[in-house]
Amino acid sequence: MDASNYLENAVINTHLRTGTPQIALYSVIPTPAGTGGTEVVGGSYARQDVTFVAPTAGITSNSTAITFSAMPTVVVRAAAIWLGANLIALKTLSQPRTVTANSNYVITAGDIVVRVA
Repeated sequence: MDASNYLENAVINTHLRTGTPQIALYSVIPTPAGTGGTEVVGGSYARQDVTFVAPTAGITSNSTAITFSAMPTVVVRAAAIWLGANLIALKTLSQPRTVTANSNYVITAGDIVVRVA
């Protein structure tokens, strides 16, 4: 059986719209279990809180821009959504992005799209 829109939306509301989900950036891509990767370190890097819009048909996106300030020099290869100690979603960037020291890494509103199917 396929999940209904109700169930898909409920999963999003439970795991992404309650609590405090955070975005993490990676220079080495972790596994879907959240292991084996290398999270960015240095500069003023810290995971950033993210809020999501109400889901429609099992799809949601970030409601506001997310800024990682004063980053270290790094090549960002992946981003992940964490809720506490639980990896919720992982995305390998189709084009890794080089960030220079003390610059900002910005994810614009609507760029993080999560689909539950």
